[in-house]
Amino acid sequence: MWRRFRDWLAALAAQGVWPNIGAFLGGGTLRPYACALRMGRATADELATMPRVMAEARAAGAFGGAYALIDPPDAFVDTDELVAVCDVVAAYRGISITHVRNQAAQLATGVRDVWVNGQRVLLSGQHTGATPGRFVAHQARA
Repeated sequence: MWRRFRDWLAALAAQGVWPNIGAFLGGGTLRPYACALRMGRATADELATMPRVMAEARAAGAFGGAYALIDPPDAFVDTDELVAVCDVVAAYRGISITHVRNQAAQLATGVRDVWVNGQRVLLSGQHTGATPGRFVAHQARA
């Protein structure tokens, strides 16, 4: 079990990864690290922990953060939490990937949420996802 992103990367390198790897710190890893498996909004202490851990991961080589807001534990992430973590991603000129909360008939609302979050932290947000019968890709630049 790895407790730090850099330890995971070191373990992969020790196994002989070829030719290279690129990885994101997932919200599904970050949130349980700070909040355990508790549902609901993050506390002030938890909100302080998540950006610190993201900064550590970015410094260790993570490309950025990735959230699947449609599924737990990321489903409990609110805008302030997402922005607190993405502020760090933006400071390191990283990438934020978000799988939106809503699909199909609510896709426009979900994409708007990604756009609003991207505007708040001034970084690019990307969503790819499937709707019934077609593939949708959308990239928002703030």
